[in-house]
Amino acid sequence: MPQNFLSPQRDQPLLLPVDMREWLPEDDLVFIVLDAVAALDLGGFRRRYRADGHGRAAFDPEMMVALLLYGYCQGERSSRVIEKRCVRDVGYRVICGGLSPDHATVARFRVRHEQALGGLFSQVLRLLAAEGMVSLGVLSLDGTKLAGNAAQRANRTLPQIEKVLAEAAARVPSPAAGAARGGRALPPAPPRPGDEPRANRAGTEPRANTTDPDVRVMRSQKGYVAGYNGQAVVTADQVIVGAMLSQHPVDRTLLHPLLDQCRDQLAAAGIRPKLRTVLADAGYVSEDNFARADQDKLRLLVPLAKDPARPGGRTPKRARHLDQYPATARAIRRMRHHRGREDYKLRARTVEPVFGQLKTCQKLAMMSRRGYTACESEWLLACAAHNLRKLHRHRAGG
Repeated sequence: MPQNFLSPQRDQPLLLPVDMREWLPEDDLVFIVLDAVAALDLGGFRRRYRADGHGRAAFDPEMMVALLLYGYCQGERSSRVIEKRCVRDVGYRVICGGLSPDHATVARFRVRHEQALGGLFSQVLRLLAAEGMVSLGVLSLDGTKLAGNAAQRANRTLPQIEKVLAEAAARVPSPAAGAARGGRALPPAPPRPGDEPRANRAGTEPRANTTDPDVRVMRSQKGYVAGYNGQAVVTADQVIVGAMLSQHPVDRTLLHPLLDQCRDQLAAAGIRPKLRTVLADAGYVSEDNFARADQDKLRLLVPLAKDPARPGGRTPKRARHLDQYPATARAIRRMRHHRGREDYKLRARTVEPVFGQLKTCQKLAMMSRRGYTACESEWLLACAAHNLRKLHRHRAGG
């Protein structure tokens, strides 16, 4: 008896639906993105184009924004990969409606509108608030280290950079010879300021990255990386209500700047920025942070130890004597209260999974662009895409 298999019929003619929107299920993420983009204010994008209609026709900004948001939801941030998806992937083809923007068009759109793309975060947050998904009762915040689009071995000290520039200048012809051939001579390097320090706190020569000068050396769980510090404020439903990208490697100085940024983004989304309870880890411990939280009437729950639930865990040396300060002593009493301990358990299942989803599902472990402004726009756009994924899950479950 012969074996029984199902064989593919690749030569079978098919009649696909005339409406390409019927190629996908009606609850697909594509339609969530399209509906959300249709409700956004894209005036900041459209104003960058000529109003008289002259010149070659450009792709509709509504389509390009939806394409980028859907790509960030799927973890595809490379413009070349997005170009291929517009030909081979049904979801991208539905968004583009039969058009196929190339990788240069996608990349230039992202560069040209990086500020407007970052501003989409608050607009998407407004859509989630209309669905009743934004609750500010208990918020959790944390930071994660994001590798920049630069290798750490590209860090150089100032003498090393000056040596490279001198060698490059030696290979460039003199101004007279360059002018004789119709070329240009390189301008002289600016002098180093006399008050610029030649050593950092560790006593070593400061370094700068020659690939992306805006990255900083960050310490992560896997060692040191040249990148940025991504900060986020998350609700109990894992909705990001505040996002900020920083060049500072230490979280302790970023607590209140992040909360101020969160208030501004909530206000831009039309949400009353009334923060009540905020949960953070031991990296944000400082007397100044507790004192300002008391002034702002903010219930800040932060343990002095890194893992307060671990049995037998000891308080680190830096925090052993902080209880002599009044604001820190009040924070310790809040954490020892049974209600404070119960509320703090929420942090581990809110902000930590969000970073896992950003780095795993959306593949945001490394920045694809260079420069602080560009990376900040990318971080905000990724957070907006994360919220759209939550909106999709909310509607699918409702």
